[in-house]
Amino acid sequence: MMKKIVLIFTLSIVFIACKKTDELTPAPTPVVTPPVSAVFTSKVQPNGVVEFTNNSVSAESYEWDFGDNVGKSTEKAPKYTYKYNGTYKVKLKAYSKTSNAELTQDVIVNTTINEPVPITPEEAINMVLVMTDKGFTAFDTLGNVKWTYSTKNMIIPTQPKVQGANIYVSIFDDN
Repeated sequence: MMKKIVLIFTLSIVFIACKKTDELTPAPTPVVTPPVSAVFTSKVQPNGVVEFTNNSVSAESYEWDFGDNVGKSTEKAPKYTYKYNGTYKVKLKAYSKTSNAELTQDVIVNTTINEPVPITPEEAINMVLVMTDKGFTAFDTLGNVKWTYSTKNMIIPTQPKVQGANIYVSIFDDN
């Protein structure tokens, strides 16, 4: 009788331990990170300030080169002030832990400047000013246009005045 009780007890444990369940544990969903992409837009303000909107995907850090051989930034969405009108090749590099991407776009700055633009002596030394009766254009030593002023009829009543490191030119537009 003892053998029967032990056998029944053992079979009961086996059936209980092998009980079928309807609930299955789902496999974990793998996390897929899209590759890094560098994307941006720009908005030029009338005063030469450009606001950059960064629409990069999966990036954790950024490097900006504003294309004027001066400005750089590591901000996500910087603002930058250009001294001169012109077309600038702006480059954005976007980085993640596993990859990087880069995008270069032309940004055109063509604003009306209503106040004097300070030019350092170093910039003035490396600048060529071409004047006509219709306006003038300043070029850097590589031939890039730095700024332009044009009119129908420009009058320069006096010779440029040199004072220290500054050169002053009075210009009148008879329009």
